[in-house]
Amino acid sequence: YGEENLGDDLLLNLMLEKLPKNINLNILGRKEGIEKLILNRCNTKAIEAKGILKKLYRVINSDGIILGGGGLFPNKKDSIGVYLELLLSAFLNKKIIILGIGVNPNKTGRELKYWSYIIKNSTYVSVRDDKSKSFLQSCSNSDSIIHMHHDLVFSEKLPTSSIPHIPINKPYVLL
Repeated sequence: YGEENLGDDLLLNLMLEKLPKNINLNILGRKEGIEKLILNRCNTKAIEAKGILKKLYRVINSDGIILGGGGLFPNKKDSIGVYLELLLSAFLNKKIIILGIGVNPNKTGRELKYWSYIIKNSTYVSVRDDKSKSFLQSCSNSDSIIHMHHDLVFSEKLPTSSIPHIPINKPYVLL
Protein backbone atom coordinates (compact mmCIF):
# COMPACT_ATOMS: atom_id res chain seq x y z
CA TYR A 1 0.00 0.00 0.00
CA GLY A 2 1.00 3.63 -0.41
CA GLU A 3 2.85 2.99 -3.69
CA GLU A 4 0.47 5.22 -5.67
CA ASN A 5 -1.26 2.18 -7.17
CA LEU A 6 -4.87 3.35 -7.44
CA GLY A 7 -6.37 -0.14 -7.04
CA ASP A 8 -4.36 -0.95 -3.91
CA ASP A 9 -5.08 2.46 -2.39
CA LEU A 10 -8.81 2.05 -3.06
CA LEU A 11 -8.71 -1.38 -1.40
CA LEU A 12 -6.95 0.07 1.63
CA ASN A 13 -9.43 2.93 1.85
CA LEU A 14 -12.38 0.53 1.70
CA MET A 15 -10.95 -1.74 4.36
CA LEU A 16 -10.21 1.21 6.66
CA GLU A 17 -13.81 2.35 6.27
CA LYS A 18 -15.31 -1.06 7.00
CA LEU A 19 -13.02 -2.69 9.56
CA PRO A 20 -13.91 -2.00 13.20
CA LYS A 21 -12.62 1.42 14.27
CA ASN A 22 -11.20 0.06 17.53
CA ILE A 23 -8.94 -2.53 15.88
CA ASN A 24 -5.23 -1.74 16.01
CA LEU A 25 -3.70 -1.91 12.54
CA ASN A 26 -0.12 -1.84 11.36
CA ILE A 27 -0.36 -1.24 7.62
CA LEU A 28 2.69 -2.45 5.73
CA GLY A 29 3.83 -0.60 2.62
CA ARG A 30 5.45 2.70 1.73
CA LYS A 31 5.13 4.66 4.98
CA GLU A 32 4.76 8.17 3.58
CA GLY A 33 2.21 7.02 1.02
CA ILE A 34 0.14 5.20 3.64
CA GLU A 35 0.23 8.16 6.03
CA LYS A 36 -1.51 10.24 3.37
CA LEU A 37 -4.23 7.60 3.12
CA ILE A 38 -4.94 6.88 6.78
CA LEU A 39 -5.53 10.52 7.78
CA ASN A 40 -4.94 10.12 11.51
CA ARG A 41 -7.24 7.11 11.91
CA CYS A 42 -7.02 6.05 15.55
CA ASN A 43 -5.15 2.84 16.32
CA THR A 44 -3.56 2.78 12.86
CA LYS A 45 0.13 3.02 12.00
CA ALA A 46 1.93 3.13 8.68
CA ILE A 47 4.90 0.75 8.74
CA GLU A 48 7.64 0.79 6.12
CA ALA A 49 7.59 -2.68 4.57
CA LYS A 50 11.12 -3.13 3.35
CA GLY A 51 12.70 -6.48 4.06
CA ILE A 52 11.06 -9.79 4.71
CA LEU A 53 12.56 -10.11 8.21
CA LYS A 54 10.90 -6.86 9.30
CA LYS A 55 7.58 -8.07 7.92
CA LEU A 56 7.89 -11.42 9.67
CA TYR A 57 8.76 -9.61 12.93
CA ARG A 58 5.49 -7.65 12.58
CA VAL A 59 3.59 -10.89 12.08
CA ILE A 60 5.16 -12.49 15.16
CA ASN A 61 4.18 -9.46 17.29
CA SER A 62 0.56 -9.30 16.17
CA ASP A 63 -2.74 -10.99 16.91
CA GLY A 64 -3.06 -11.87 13.26
CA ILE A 65 -3.03 -10.67 9.70
CA ILE A 66 -5.63 -9.29 7.37
CA LEU A 67 -4.62 -9.87 3.78
CA GLY A 68 -6.21 -7.25 1.57
CA GLY A 69 -7.70 -7.98 -1.80
CA GLY A 70 -6.23 -8.12 -5.25
CA GLY A 71 -4.49 -10.55 -7.53
CA LEU A 72 -1.72 -11.33 -5.07
CA PHE A 73 -0.85 -14.80 -6.25
CA PRO A 74 -0.31 -14.76 -10.00
CA ASN A 75 3.04 -16.54 -9.75
CA LYS A 76 5.32 -17.82 -7.04
CA LYS A 77 8.21 -15.43 -7.71
CA ASP A 78 6.14 -12.40 -6.75
CA SER A 79 4.32 -14.09 -3.89
CA ILE A 80 7.05 -15.71 -1.77
CA GLY A 81 7.00 -12.97 0.89
CA VAL A 82 3.23 -13.15 1.30
CA TYR A 83 3.40 -16.95 1.47
CA LEU A 84 5.99 -16.71 4.25
CA GLU A 85 3.84 -14.23 6.21
CA LEU A 86 0.75 -16.41 5.87
CA LEU A 87 2.58 -19.66 6.69
CA LEU A 88 4.25 -18.12 9.75
CA SER A 89 0.87 -16.78 10.91
CA ALA A 90 -0.68 -20.22 10.53
CA PHE A 91 2.24 -21.91 12.30
CA LEU A 92 1.95 -19.45 15.23
CA ASN A 93 -1.84 -19.87 15.41
CA LYS A 94 -2.47 -16.23 14.53
CA LYS A 95 -5.84 -15.17 13.14
CA ILE A 96 -5.73 -15.13 9.34
CA ILE A 97 -8.39 -13.14 7.52
CA ILE A 98 -8.11 -13.04 3.73
CA LEU A 99 -10.31 -10.54 1.91
CA GLY A 100 -11.17 -10.47 -1.79
CA ILE A 101 -8.12 -12.11 -3.35
CA GLY A 102 -7.66 -13.69 -6.73
CA VAL A 103 -5.50 -16.80 -7.00
CA ASN A 104 -4.11 -18.21 -10.23
CA PRO A 105 -5.30 -21.83 -10.14
CA ASN A 106 -2.27 -23.09 -12.08
CA LYS A 107 -0.31 -24.06 -9.00
CA THR A 108 1.42 -27.33 -8.31
CA GLY A 109 3.43 -29.18 -5.66
CA ARG A 110 4.65 -26.97 -2.87
CA GLU A 111 2.16 -24.17 -3.51
CA LEU A 112 -0.76 -26.60 -3.20
CA LYS A 113 0.58 -27.66 0.21
CA TYR A 114 1.01 -23.98 1.21
CA TRP A 115 -2.59 -23.21 0.33
CA SER A 116 -3.90 -26.30 2.07
CA TYR A 117 -2.13 -25.32 5.30
CA ILE A 118 -3.08 -21.64 5.02
CA ILE A 119 -6.78 -22.31 4.37
CA LYS A 120 -7.05 -24.92 7.13
CA ASN A 121 -5.65 -22.34 9.56
CA SER A 122 -7.63 -19.32 8.36
CA THR A 123 -10.55 -17.75 10.16
CA TYR A 124 -12.17 -16.28 7.07
CA VAL A 125 -11.37 -16.28 3.34
CA SER A 126 -13.12 -14.39 0.58
CA VAL A 127 -12.18 -14.58 -3.08
CA ARG A 128 -13.30 -12.49 -6.02
CA ASP A 129 -13.93 -15.14 -8.66
CA ASP A 130 -15.14 -18.73 -9.21
CA LYS A 131 -11.74 -20.07 -10.27
CA SER A 132 -10.08 -18.87 -7.07
CA LYS A 133 -12.85 -20.34 -4.93
CA SER A 134 -12.74 -23.72 -6.70
CA PHE A 135 -8.95 -23.85 -6.46
CA LEU A 136 -8.87 -23.04 -2.72
CA GLN A 137 -11.70 -25.50 -2.00
CA SER A 138 -9.76 -28.22 -3.79
CA CYS A 139 -6.65 -27.43 -1.74
CA SER A 140 -8.41 -27.48 1.58
CA ASN A 141 -11.21 -30.01 1.06
CA SER A 142 -13.46 -27.45 2.73
CA ASP A 143 -15.78 -24.76 1.51
CA SER A 144 -17.10 -23.62 4.87
CA ILE A 145 -14.76 -20.65 5.28
CA ILE A 146 -14.26 -19.76 1.61
CA HIS A 147 -16.69 -17.12 0.41
CA MET A 148 -16.99 -15.41 -2.94
CA HIS A 149 -17.73 -11.69 -3.14
CA HIS A 150 -17.39 -9.02 -5.77
CA ASP A 151 -13.98 -7.40 -6.04
CA LEU A 152 -13.81 -5.28 -2.88
CA VAL A 153 -13.28 -2.01 -4.74
CA PHE A 154 -16.41 -2.51 -6.80
CA SER A 155 -18.61 -3.81 -4.01
CA GLU A 156 -20.85 -1.44 -2.16
CA LYS A 157 -19.62 -2.63 1.20
CA LEU A 158 -17.14 -5.01 2.74
CA PRO A 159 -18.96 -8.28 3.46
CA THR A 160 -18.69 -8.14 7.26
CA SER A 161 -21.69 -10.30 8.10
CA SER A 162 -19.70 -13.53 8.00
CA ILE A 163 -16.33 -12.18 9.19
CA PRO A 164 -15.86 -13.44 12.76
CA HIS A 165 -15.38 -11.15 15.74
CA ILE A 166 -11.81 -9.86 15.75
CA PRO A 167 -10.26 -9.90 19.24
CA ILE A 168 -8.31 -6.76 19.98
CA ASN A 169 -5.10 -7.17 21.95
CA LYS A 170 -2.01 -6.68 19.83
CA PRO A 171 -2.18 -4.95 16.43
CA TYR A 172 -3.19 -6.80 13.31
CA VAL A 173 -0.88 -6.55 10.31
CA LEU A 174 -2.71 -5.36 7.19
CA LEU A 175 -0.93 -6.68 4.06
